[in-house]
Formats: sequence, C-alpha cells, structure tokens
Amino acid sequence: DEGGVLSASFAFPTGAVSADTVERLAGLWSDALSALATYSEAPGSGGLTPSDVPLVRLSQSDISSFEGRYPELTDIWSLSPLQQGLLFHALFADASIDVYTMQVVLDLAGEVDAERLHRAAQTLLDRYENLRTSFTATADGETVQIVQQNVRLPWNTLDLSHLDGLERDAALVDALAADQRR
Repeated sequence: DEGGVLSASFAFPTGAVSADTVERLAGLWSDALSALATYSEAPGSGGLTPSDVPLVRLSQSDISSFEGRYPELTDIWSLSPLQQGLLFHALFADASIDVYTMQVVLDLAGEVDAERLHRAAQTLLDRYENLRTSFTATADGETVQIVQQNVRLPWNTLDLSHLDGLERDAALVDALAADQRR
C-alpha cells in the first residue's frame, strides 16, 4: 500500500565469511539505504546529475544553476540541428520580427466552450514534454532545452461580441498585434 518494496538476499561462502559478518554488512547496507531514503525526502534534496541527462554534456554546476532557475526542471535535452538553425535565425533577427514565429487565427463558428477548449489545450501541453521546453545557455554558451514538469498554458479569452463592424475589426487587429509582440 505504501509503494514498492526493496528486498535483498545475501549469499556467501560459509567457509570464507561468517554469518555474523554478513549479517553486520546487511545491517550497514540497510542503514545506508534508509539514510538515503530519508535524505531524498527532505526539502531541497536530490536533483539531477550529469549521468541523468545523457543527451547533453553538462557540468554539475550547470545543472545546479538550471535547477535554481527552473524549479520544475525534469530533464535537459540537446537541440536538434533544425532547432539550432531556428534559434540562430531567431537570435539573428534580434529586435525585428522572427519569421519562424507564427500567429494563427482561427474563426470558430457555433457555440464555443472557451473553458473546455482551454482544458483540452492544457491537457495537450501536460501530455507532451517537448511542448514544455525552453532554451537556455550553459556557462560556456552551449544552448540546451530545459524540460519542465508543470507549465501553465498562457490563455486569454477576448470577447468582442459587444462591438460591431470596424470597431470590432480594429480591436481584433490591436489584440493580435499585442499578442504577437508578447
């Protein structure tokens, strides 16, 4: 009921090692595991190590820095060649518009349940790790992807039904421009 159980058996050559010695070693082993379990449950303990992120070569210092900035960090990935190229163009664009950043406007007809649509989009984000990544750089300038556990989907509902004609069109253009800048 409390989760998994670790069991171990100790086999030993009776002529080379005494049962008392093996019992003492098993007790020390059990004590060490209990201490590790207690430590792992303490606030602020644990975290990733370089061996936990085999897709990228990082120092423990880089990982600790990322964990400080991204408390929900669960994994760290390298960039694919396509992502490296897109990031280069985004950084090169600097203050101008990044041509790879797109804004899509959907016109939905009929009754729209905005809350249900929001929940569906959040579920999609929760389900796929690659949608919960961000780019950041290591101390030596290598860019990596930070995978985070809980990311809240930015969501905005804009009801322009009280406006008509040109007023609604102008309000929509302004809202879309503000959204794209953000």
